[in-house]
Parts: sequence; C-alpha cells; structure tokens
Amino acid sequence: GGGCGIICNGTQVCSNGSCISTCPMGQTSCSQGCFDLQADTENCGACDRECAQGEQCIGGICYCSGGHGLCNGVCRDLQSDRSNCGMCGTTCPFNQGCIAGACQCPVGQTSCNGACVDLQTSRNNCGMCGNACQGGPLTVGCVQGMCTCQTGLTQCNGLCVDTKFDRMNCGMCGTTCANTLTCRNGSCVPP
Repeated sequence: GGGCGIICNGTQVCSNGSCISTCPMGQTSCSQGCFDLQADTENCGACDRECAQGEQCIGGICYCSGGHGLCNGVCRDLQSDRSNCGMCGTTCPFNQGCIAGACQCPVGQTSCNGACVDLQTSRNNCGMCGNACQGGPLTVGCVQGMCTCQTGLTQCNGLCVDTKFDRMNCGMCGTTCANTLTCRNGSCVPP
C-alpha cells in the first residue's frame, strides 16, 4: 500500500495507495519515462540497458546494425574498418584502406609486393609491377608508365645513352663502332 513520502514518477499515477503505470500499450514504465523495451536502444530488453554505439535493439536484444560485425564485443563497420576489413581481425597493410570489405590501394594505385604504387610515375614499377627504370642519373624517371631519358638521350637496352657519342650505340641503338673508331655526332669515325 501507500504511505507518506512515496512519490510516483511522471508516467505513473497513484491508485488505491499504489503507483501504477500509465504507459501506452507495448511500452514499459522506466525511471525516465515510457519505452518500448523491444526496440529502444537506451532501454533494450530492460530499463536503462543501453546498446553500444553501432548497435540496434531488435526484439529486446542489442544487435550490430547492417554492415557491422561484433568484434571483441564492439560493433565494427566491416566494410571500411582497416582493423576488421571484411571480417573481424583482418587488418589491412599500412598503405591500404578497407573499401567495400576488402583491403585495397587508393584509386589510381596498384599493389606491388604489398606496396601501393602509381604505375604511371613509379620509377621502380613503371607501367607494371617490377619494371624498374634503369640508366642511373641519366634517366628522368617514369612518365605516363614509360621510362624516359633526359632530353637528347635515347634509351638503349634499358639505359639512357647519347647516340652522338656512345661507341656501343652510335647514331642508333645497337650500332657499335669498331675498336679503332670513335663515335662523333652519331657516326663511327677514326680518332
């Protein structure tokens, strides 16, 4: 029964010395008001039982929402979480992101031996993985997927040479001057 000092909360009324709930059908009286314990994320299954971030309350039980998985007790977005990519515990390499549930390089880059590179500009992966631009300091680098030489030089067998003065590539790649001749202005001539 009732007594002095008993105060009914805002969703209850005093009837015959007892506080009774005035919540609509399907809702339960909790200390902060009336809630649907089957669907309320702050009162899921019981008053004041809060679902974690990323969870939703279905049938009074907290579940991870769409595209999320429960990893070590926390809902994670398996479509974009680099530490839980596609499934709990799958970690993407440092230079890759999780895109649509798979570890991938950023747009415009390709994975070569686990590293994301731009095949259009990578000197060590020019045009395709493993195709390193040779020629030392005479090579400008990789431009639009092609190894390029400094202006005025020609690429012969992966090396940048000056066909005006190179005895092994005089005038054009593969033209070799005899031992007694030198290459001058692209022609084999006596020294």
